[in-house]
Amino acid sequence: MYQTAKARKKDSAYFRALAVKGSIQTAQDALSAGLVDGAFYDDQVKSLWYKWLRLPEKEKINFVSLGTYKQAVDYKTGSGKRIALVFADGDIVSGEGMKGEIGSDAYKNILRKIRFDEDIKAVVFRVNSPGGSALASDVIWREISLLKKKKPVVV
Repeated sequence: MYQTAKARKKDSAYFRALAVKGSIQTAQDALSAGLVDGAFYDDQVKSLWYKWLRLPEKEKINFVSLGTYKQAVDYKTGSGKRIALVFADGDIVSGEGMKGEIGSDAYKNILRKIRFDEDIKAVVFRVNSPGGSALASDVIWREISLLKKKKPVVV
């Protein structure tokens, strides 16, 4: 929370109050509270991409799925300086979890492995969850707290 407060030039107590009150229920709430820079529909985001790429909007942009990219890239080549991307999607549950769930033990182990990997210099942790177990969330939070002591983490 401290890094978010610093980046958004807000007091961390402001963000804590938002969380405690459950103030953020919609994208517009997040925008109004200064948590995000913008809220866009899919077509608006695509328009920005076309503008940045200097392409007419009727032209097709070739996207590569993460699965295809993963198969095409050798992660061990290069400088040895890497950024870990961790995706967590689903309800937060205790234990390993199943497909479509964020299992606290599974993510704790992933984050721990990243913490001790000297080649990984920073972490981006993307969470898409409606919530779930407070205890499971705390287990994941603890591992993130330990990870933040060793390398930058953006959630």
